[in-house]
Amino acid sequence: MPRLCSRTAACLSVAIFVSLHAARADDYVYEAINQPRLRQFNIVAEMTALSDDPSASILLGVRNKDNCYRIDFTRSSTRIVKIEMGREIPIGSSSDKGLTGKEAHAIVVKRRRLAITVALDGEVVAEAYDDTFRRGRVGKRLKKGTATLDGAKAYDRGEVHAGDDFMTDKAEDWKPVTGKWTTLAEKDPTLSSNPFKYSGTSDAAPALAAMIKAGSSRWDNYSASVAVRDNTGAPLGLAFYYLDANNYHLFKLNSRESQTPTVQLLRVRNGTQALLAQADCYYLKGQFHRIRVDIDGTTAKAFIDDNNILTATDQHLVGGSIALYTESKRQTVFDDVIVRDPSQGHFKDDFELARPGTYLELGGKWNANSGVITGTAKGPAKAVTGDTQWRNCVLSCDIHPRATGAAGLAFYYQDELNYFLYRATANGKRELIRYFDGIKKVLASVDRPLADKPERTVISNMGGLITLSIDGEQIADAFDPGLSEGQIGLYVEDCTASFSRLDLTTPLPPEPAMSVTDAFEHEKEMEVFIADWTPSSRPDNYGRRWWWYRAGLFGDASVELDMTKDTVDNTSFQLALAAGSDGPTSGSPATGYTLSVWKADYWHMAISRQGKEIARAATAFKRNITKLEFYRKGRYLFGKINRKLEIWVKDEHPLTGARAGYALVPPEPPNLEAKVYSPNLINYDFARSPDAWRTAAGEWDIMARWSCDTRWTWFGGKARNGPAVSWNKHAFNGDFSVEMWGAIQMDSRPRKNYGYARDMNVTIAADGRDLTSGYSFIYGGWDNTLTCLTREGKIVARASEPNKHKFSRTSKMHRRWWYHKIQRNGGTLRWYVDNELVLEYNDPEPLAGSRVALWSYDVGITVPRVRIGAEKIGPWEHPGSVSAAKPRTIYNIIPKLK
Repeated sequence: MPRLCSRTAACLSVAIFVSLHAARADDYVYEAINQPRLRQFNIVAEMTALSDDPSASILLGVRNKDNCYRIDFTRSSTRIVKIEMGREIPIGSSSDKGLTGKEAHAIVVKRRRLAITVALDGEVVAEAYDDTFRRGRVGKRLKKGTATLDGAKAYDRGEVHAGDDFMTDKAEDWKPVTGKWTTLAEKDPTLSSNPFKYSGTSDAAPALAAMIKAGSSRWDNYSASVAVRDNTGAPLGLAFYYLDANNYHLFKLNSRESQTPTVQLLRVRNGTQALLAQADCYYLKGQFHRIRVDIDGTTAKAFIDDNNILTATDQHLVGGSIALYTESKRQTVFDDVIVRDPSQGHFKDDFELARPGTYLELGGKWNANSGVITGTAKGPAKAVTGDTQWRNCVLSCDIHPRATGAAGLAFYYQDELNYFLYRATANGKRELIRYFDGIKKVLASVDRPLADKPERTVISNMGGLITLSIDGEQIADAFDPGLSEGQIGLYVEDCTASFSRLDLTTPLPPEPAMSVTDAFEHEKEMEVFIADWTPSSRPDNYGRRWWWYRAGLFGDASVELDMTKDTVDNTSFQLALAAGSDGPTSGSPATGYTLSVWKADYWHMAISRQGKEIARAATAFKRNITKLEFYRKGRYLFGKINRKLEIWVKDEHPLTGARAGYALVPPEPPNLEAKVYSPNLINYDFARSPDAWRTAAGEWDIMARWSCDTRWTWFGGKARNGPAVSWNKHAFNGDFSVEMWGAIQMDSRPRKNYGYARDMNVTIAADGRDLTSGYSFIYGGWDNTLTCLTREGKIVARASEPNKHKFSRTSKMHRRWWYHKIQRNGGTLRWYVDNELVLEYNDPEPLAGSRVALWSYDVGITVPRVRIGAEKIGPWEHPGSVSAAKPRTIYNIIPKLK
């Protein structure tokens, strides 16, 4: 469609509103408002009643006189009307709040991809979900002499995004409101893994709590988080929907040591606080926590370390920026602010209110109230809603039990001939079905009796891979890329069925497992913790040299090769996943899955399982490959060339290996970049705050390794005459691997060279409180006399070469780094140091603990990098579950060796 010039567009706008005016009674006046450029915008205005019967409206999506949205304001109500083909249809929720008195009322109308929200004097009074008119003009309608609408203007919402790790000496995007704000910098920022943080200090608390703001007043429906630490125990928090110093919302936290160890969600309006929600919880003094607030519509959820602590609903949640908050008179440290917008694919309905027009009813009778929507039909019927462009989404809903018929959920709904359907009959038959051009195909079918309570049903469709879970258990899957986007719907057939808690989300795309800070990439002494890929010691039988990723990749994972045009036609590729291991830095491709890619006029692909081909495809592609992907999701394996899916296969009995690698013949081309992705792998390079780690003893922070050159700083811990312990806040279960790169810190003790070197230790499978509850891998323990493995406080295995596997305590240690890798496979534990096997232990009764700790004793250790991969990675620990007692170590049980 040709683009109109600005003058033509202006004339069109006038013509539209003239036609509207001509079609209505003469006592109404129509005017255009400036046209927003984007689909998501805010209209801001002031509206004043001039009579006892005011009537004023804002118009959205105006196509012509018979097709638009109209938001009506009267003395006693606010409502949203859709005018379609000349017929007026009330949609969404309405309110009995309107234009009272003679004072000016602040009006905000928000148009998002699917939602229309209306706020009156800072309070949401009406909202609707409808995308009939995605674009069109905007304007206003006033009944003569009854009301005025001043200053009406449409603003693009703008991008809701912020990410600030304060990696500069100036926080340019922040504007102080109260208190003192300072950038904290390491001595040489170029030689530190995390050189900058931001700190706030209050002048007088709480009346003048320190606040600093960032972002736009037009932001809404966002997730905002920040890492924060305070050593004094003063109240602190994160403000959201911030408008000015007297109008904002606040997630406020008190410490465990305070007189009132609580957390609160507060609304501050015109300087007056109102409590929205409160819980008996707290933050831990001296610890980094990640605090987060997720706002969706009029609901705010507050989190500490990924634990949902508070939830509140407030009609005053209209929009605003963010602000950091502290009442400390000394110093509160903030780092790593992240604001993101999840609303592009987010919809929920709690069915507490009837919202006319939200659902397109395709048969049957539907009624929503008191938290439940009920559909009744003879034959099949649907209630469809949402954005026709939703894709890669997770749909959740409670489906209530019934005695007859069938019920379920539709997804990627395009029309009555094209959609996916989950259908569950009363006798327990569950089906995943695709309708394409009206032709039905059953993709998966399982038998599972209906529960006698509502079933939490979750359907994920990511790139055509569909999974069905009931009450947290996956029961079916299928792959079908035939439909790539569409709406969602509720489904009933020959019965009355009820649904509740409908929710749709779009997960963020995965991030690759990254390496360490760029500042250390070219330092020769640090190569030991830079390299992620290691070559095999010799070529295989086909002359290929394999490159293996050091970390274990458990479950879903992918390997990607990005290349330049230097790739030649006769290059062949092999990528491996789920391979077994020959050692700490190698793998065996014949034990896992391999994707082979070669050219014979066109590119060909094959997938093999333990050396046996299980799928083959000839592509229609003959140009150079610039991107090659091999990935695994559940029981499915996929291969892509230049982002296009070319081959896939399902394995009913998935392999459990954890190694990933690649090989090329001839040797790899220039500028090849290999990446891995895995939801079950966490990499800590400590370029961000260590908020996933909790100090249980000693001091842990960004600190200097060398006292002779304090510019070089990394994450580390130290203590004198006792332990320095840092617990990871996640739970790790099943098979897993832990990698730690470490060094002994130089200190001022008058002992020759590194005579104090000892205890660079890792504990796994513990309870998060007591180190002796798990397995402890102790390197140079008991004053550097023994390297061993302990189990629940008992020595169960010793280093195979005792004199080799301990610290040399010579000047050679000054720049020495150690690489530890610990693998757990069932009851078998293996410990490698610098790629050599130190010990192996088989436990017939494996410990059930799930927590990992780094620790030392009477010495400082520097830890530039930690990487943990596991079959299952659980949630972060709850701050209320943390013990204040110093953790017990093996030295509390065996203080001296006999």
